[in-house]
Amino acid sequence: MSVITVRGPVPAEELGHCQPHEHVIIDAWSTAEWRWESDRVLTDEEEQIDELRRFKQAGGGTIVDLSVPGIGRDPEALARISEACNVHIVMGCGWYRQPYYPPEVDRTSTQDLSCQLIREIKEGSGPQGIRPGIIGEIGSHKNFVSAQEERCFRAAAWAQRETGLAVSTHSVASAVGLDHLRILLREGVPAERIVIGHCDSYLRLGYIEAILEQGAYVQFDNIGYPPPDVSALEDRLIKMILHLVEQGHLERILFSQDICQRRSLSAYGGPGYTYLLTKFEATLKAAGVSDAQWEQITVKNPARILDQHAT
Repeated sequence: MSVITVRGPVPAEELGHCQPHEHVIIDAWSTAEWRWESDRVLTDEEEQIDELRRFKQAGGGTIVDLSVPGIGRDPEALARISEACNVHIVMGCGWYRQPYYPPEVDRTSTQDLSCQLIREIKEGSGPQGIRPGIIGEIGSHKNFVSAQEERCFRAAAWAQRETGLAVSTHSVASAVGLDHLRILLREGVPAERIVIGHCDSYLRLGYIEAILEQGAYVQFDNIGYPPPDVSALEDRLIKMILHLVEQGHLERILFSQDICQRRSLSAYGGPGYTYLLTKFEATLKAAGVSDAQWEQITVKNPARILDQHAT
């Protein structure tokens, strides 16, 4: 059983502490028209090497980079960064959300989109043939799924069934994750291969439970966002986590930080990629989460998701 990283397959048990929704290289400004997107440009390799070295020193083992081609994915840069700081990096693939789609998405059949994705997963991309190890992040721009977005979800679902890779979603600030889950399930993706992302951006117990009851993962991945963003809800999030653990959902929870802005990097005064391993771990354990439960959420659960052949 192994996980596909940008430097090749590694045994799932070697991943260590894993943050399954991050961005190491991203350029969301290249296709978006909104001026505030300029903060979402992380392309300085040396700067990112320094950031991930801090992550490694804090006890981190693996970062999942969910940047896709529409937001500046750079497989070769990820491989160089991974090599320089000795951190496993798993690369995503697919289509982000509609404002970031290339024109080809609207001109290509769903079947052909799926075939393109399957080819990349099996053969890799770029001159080095670097292979993705997860499908995502894919999602919707608003609190509904557009026609183009539904086609991309269906193409991703067909690729999942062919390759076994898990699917990780961008499901933000609404119950739209249930729509994402419904499409993927309808197209035959096993629930245990689906991660519904950004669940802490819509912290409603009914929503979270509806995802878990169908067997998918809930991912709290805005942890450590600078105020006044999701971090303002951290007390509520901790209470939610404790409740879910008490209700027996420990094996379907994931944590990450979704670093995608310069202001989140330690170089710019932000928390960096280490917030989970430092402040949040200490806070959660003080609230009653055990060492074994923390390891389940941050080591064992992501390893299971990233294992291409896990069931």
